Amino acid sequence: MGVLLPKQKKSRSHILARILGRKLRKLHGIFYCKRTLFSNRIRGIFCLRSPLWEPLFQYALLLQETDSESGAIPLRKAVHADIREFSKRVERGGVLTGRSDRAIYSHDLGEIPPRLMNLLFGSLPACVIQPATEEEAAEAIRYARTRGIAVITRTTASSGFGNVIPTKGEVVIDVGALKEILDLDRSAPSITVQAGARWADVETFLNSEGLALSTYPSSYYSSVGGWIATGGLGINSLGFGHLKRHVLAMRVVFPTGEVRELLPSDHWFDRFFGTEGQFGLITRVCLKVRQRPEGIFPALLSFDGEVEAFRWMGSLTGTDKACNHAKLMDPLIAAEINRFYGEPLLEPRYSVLAVFEKSGDREKLTPGPGRKEPDHLARFLWHERLFPLRLSRVGSALLASETLLQERAAVPYLARARLLARRLGFDLLVEAHAVGPRLLLMMPHFFCEPTRPLRYSLALVFTSLLTQMAVDSGGIPYGLGLWNSPFIGRRFDALSLKALKEWKARVDPNHRFNPSRFFGFGTRFVDLPPWFFRALMRTLVFTSPLWSGPAGLLCSGGPARVRTFTPMEKAALLCSRCGSCLSACPAYLVTGDEALTARSKLGLIRRMLNGEPSCPEELQKVFLCLHCRGCERVCQSRLGLVEAWKELEERVARTYGTPQDRVARFMKEIDGSDEYERMVDRW
Repeated sequence: MGVLLPKQKKSRSHILARILGRKLRKLHGIFYCKRTLFSNRIRGIFCLRSPLWEPLFQYALLLQETDSESGAIPLRKAVHADIREFSKRVERGGVLTGRSDRAIYSHDLGEIPPRLMNLLFGSLPACVIQPATEEEAAEAIRYARTRGIAVITRTTASSGFGNVIPTKGEVVIDVGALKEILDLDRSAPSITVQAGARWADVETFLNSEGLALSTYPSSYYSSVGGWIATGGLGINSLGFGHLKRHVLAMRVVFPTGEVRELLPSDHWFDRFFGTEGQFGLITRVCLKVRQRPEGIFPALLSFDGEVEAFRWMGSLTGTDKACNHAKLMDPLIAAEINRFYGEPLLEPRYSVLAVFEKSGDREKLTPGPGRKEPDHLARFLWHERLFPLRLSRVGSALLASETLLQERAAVPYLARARLLARRLGFDLLVEAHAVGPRLLLMMPHFFCEPTRPLRYSLALVFTSLLTQMAVDSGGIPYGLGLWNSPFIGRRFDALSLKALKEWKARVDPNHRFNPSRFFGFGTRFVDLPPWFFRALMRTLVFTSPLWSGPAGLLCSGGPARVRTFTPMEKAALLCSRCGSCLSACPAYLVTGDEALTARSKLGLIRRMLNGEPSCPEELQKVFLCLHCRGCERVCQSRLGLVEAWKELEERVARTYGTPQDRVARFMKEIDGSDEYERMVDRW
């Protein structure tokens, strides 16, 4: 395919243009130079002969020489000068500086076209710090604060709201290595874990001890600290409430580097739930657990109409009901399930899955206007709860809006949303979870091809419009991150938002800890105020009858090109980037190198298919794999990953050969690892 050829030698003018581009990027948005904007002749003039730029460079760098409040060295200059200092503070961990390593940490679950990504952000993290202990994380945060360096914290990056996307070349602190289960107290009962522990691992350990979690996210392989910071509503929230009710204590590293243990009685305890790391890094959590239930008894009912389905599901949400979890799916989701599995499993009707922990409670269920479906279908859908991104298509991305909405507003909201979707040419699939009395977590979603930049950009706008229409119907955005940050005024009331901003100014006065998100929409050039985006969205919703039809036709681009994909290409295009494979990859658990995981290798394949060059060092990492099929077992899209790895290794070997010595060292490290032995025991 011509994607593994060595990098071509660049001309002198091209090299100098790249140097000039790097200088211009130091201006932090004042100017931006990209070689594709200039012809060779113009590039030669600006890069080789013009002396007018140098005084501008010196003046701009002088303006940035110190921070007006903290006296800190500017971000990029400080990072390049102080990476060695970071390395000293994370001796047991590590610091990643390679371009390919940093590229892994430049995105999250969401997929953004490269051109749009470069336009809005266009920067990799300056480096990636991987602390191995809580103290190393605190040391890195302290040093970054003293030097005025902005940091982004992350673990599995399983959210799609842009929480962990670096917008201005910040330093990323990856605490994925803090994943241990520390203590089990049977008297409480409770369990203490590090914040990077995966919910799947915690539940598996508890089940072996006859215990269970009360609630957990549908992104089953996400981290404990990540769900506290970003959500808290998920599986069994209807029966057991918000996650906050089940957290007994947690340890936090504040933006100052101070480590504190917080209890529910502390007045700032609540401020770490759903605020997405704005006030500190969670490193340890104590969770209340319960005895493992004797069984799970799901029931599936189908309805002819949407109104009847919502009303019946709403009747399950009373405080006197024994239902722990309830989910509604529309006929299009049933059709997608049938398409994915290649057989007519479900009828194309509105369906509600209700889950109980006692057989008698399920038997007391009255179907009302619905029809009870066979129990094996209910059990099948209950098993699929852990794979919400399984319904993917080759070459398509799944985009969604997530809002909390009262049951009475759901049907009118969906009518407006479907009307706009039809005008734009999208098929809107609807899923809704009952999370409280007459309260729903609405999740309308649709497919779109990222390879069509115009149409995909329209799809991203449509996602925000779905959220705006839900807000207009009295809804609240479930997550904020980067993309939903303009809706922060609907997430919190005026007094709560004022208190949060005052607390942010107190613990992080220079806004260097997880900046340019949550409180505002940050880009590489400027942070946009929330009111600007809200006004734009309201205008687009109000005028949608005028522009939506022409925009849908203009951006349709005709039918997608049909072609045959190899196993490697198919796996790369179907990957949902959910991060489930991280917790099941022994190579990653032993080495801590995310480049060895399935998600990163499939990202490498996508870059290869796009013709982006890759260095031999990066490509030869693909051989550091056991072919154990651990990633296949947890893959939401049920991808044939081992076949993809074999094809990838063959292509790399043809150009660069197989690094036998490196593979031997890797196997020796695996064989001597206690982490690998524990994983084998779990399997």
